[in-house]
Amino acid sequence: MKLVVKPRFSQKKSEVKQIRSVGDIPAVIYSLKKEPASLIVNGQEFDAVLRQMQPGHLPTTVFTLSDGVKECQAIIKEIQYHVITYKVSHIDFQELTDVDVNVKVPVNCIGTMECIGVKLGGVVRQVMRHVRVKCQPKHIPTKFDIDVKSANIGNSLRVKDLQGITSDVTVLAKDHDVVAVIAKR
Repeated sequence: MKLVVKPRFSQKKSEVKQIRSVGDIPAVIYSLKKEPASLIVNGQEFDAVLRQMQPGHLPTTVFTLSDGVKECQAIIKEIQYHVITYKVSHIDFQELTDVDVNVKVPVNCIGTMECIGVKLGGVVRQVMRHVRVKCQPKHIPTKFDIDVKSANIGNSLRVKDLQGITSDVTVLAKDHDVVAVIAKR
């Protein structure tokens, strides 16, 4: 995803309010060996990106930030929302280099309609929606799948049952942590 950003030179509260009043979003990009840089993200462009994104996939989305002169790859580390309107009020980006990063990868339960436990009257309860991993930026997975098709009522599926974990990715959760449970209604 590509975002056009502008540098922000002032740290005054009044100027941040002015940025938000025109619909733009103040942001900061953190780099490993550089000072944090203040940015302005186009609010309409960012809203359009959020609308087309699948729910839960924001932490693993790599953004290309361009100011017209140079580009850099970054992920969102934190996003702040307005309390009442729930509009994005601030974004923290982390620049991607060749150093390992920690990200939350979404977990997708597949086979819920064909699940044996669901056919017997149970329900799939997803305990973990994201799994934290550590990897190189080029190996960031978009999602992990867990197949619940053969699970019966009372069965639990664990981190070790996740599909899509490669040798390039280190899962920071324990293998026996529960991801999903087939429970009685």
